[in-house]
Amino acid sequence: MYQDHEIVVKHLLGKIVFKTRTLNVEEDVQVDKKLTFGDLGTHLESLKGFDAQYFSKTLVLTLEDVNYDVDKSVIYLMINSHLKRSKSTVIKNRETKVRKEYTPDVPAGDRYEHSTHVVIKATPKFDGDHDILIEKTEHLATNIFFLFINKVLFEIAKKNENDYTCKAKLSNKEIRFKPAVEYHSKPDEEFMKNVQSGSISEIVLIKSEPQEIIIPDQNIVIKTKEHTLKIDTSSLSNNAIDSLKKIGAFFKKSEKHVNYDKIKVSFKNPKSVKGIGGGTAYLDATTLAQDTTENYVTKKYVVSGFKGQIKSSYETINSEIAEKIFDLL
Repeated sequence: MYQDHEIVVKHLLGKIVFKTRTLNVEEDVQVDKKLTFGDLGTHLESLKGFDAQYFSKTLVLTLEDVNYDVDKSVIYLMINSHLKRSKSTVIKNRETKVRKEYTPDVPAGDRYEHSTHVVIKATPKFDGDHDILIEKTEHLATNIFFLFINKVLFEIAKKNENDYTCKAKLSNKEIRFKPAVEYHSKPDEEFMKNVQSGSISEIVLIKSEPQEIIIPDQNIVIKTKEHTLKIDTSSLSNNAIDSLKKIGAFFKKSEKHVNYDKIKVSFKNPKSVKGIGGGTAYLDATTLAQDTTENYVTKKYVVSGFKGQIKSSYETINSEIAEKIFDLL
């Protein structure tokens, strides 16, 4: 087995909702939800090869492969990302400390390709929150994949308008609608228990602050990314969640301080050996004051022990990766 090769999988919860496409619809429209699990699988399969461009055409996402099992109520998607990057790759030998830089000569039109496997396990009645497991892809946020999936669903509605049209209740007007996925994080309960019972080792307040600072007479421009404030945790109470909520509330209300966006919190696991173990989470400072952190820490899995060599991309769904992800449910 290739024990050193692993992938990270994020666990989300999502449901399919129906939104109107027809403009200026003022009355309440009761959409006839005709979409079944089998329909969705068939429609997705018919759109293999569909692609969309993002970030000024530097990123192209393609629905490379689709598979589904009606009996198990599971859909497998593989989305390939074609990313234009200019960075060189640096490899370092840990023993000799020697670094080697590789800058591949990428011909015009060629791009770096990565495959992202997505497993959707539907509820028995195909309603409510479905389990969505998505492979983490370097350099790309999860949200961009859901933007793409919803674009695919919109394309399904356009190609099958008879199935995605209903009558308005009052005017009898034909209303076109589309399916879309709304998702949220599945909380990592074990992580939250560790935060609640552990001790905070570091708190950093973060404010995204991209700007350019010009140094006079030096012809130098400094580009800043963020403003941070590190807090001494020695005087905090043992109640980690309570401390974080109070800190978040203070810095959001105080006019004398920077309006911070996020709070980075690192904690120690009290059950770990010799203080080894713990974790780090990035929490939303805006809603932390009135909500719990459960909504901001996503359940993640590290999958390893593959029999075959893991590659960055594939032409079809890798059955071993798909099965290992499905087995997490």
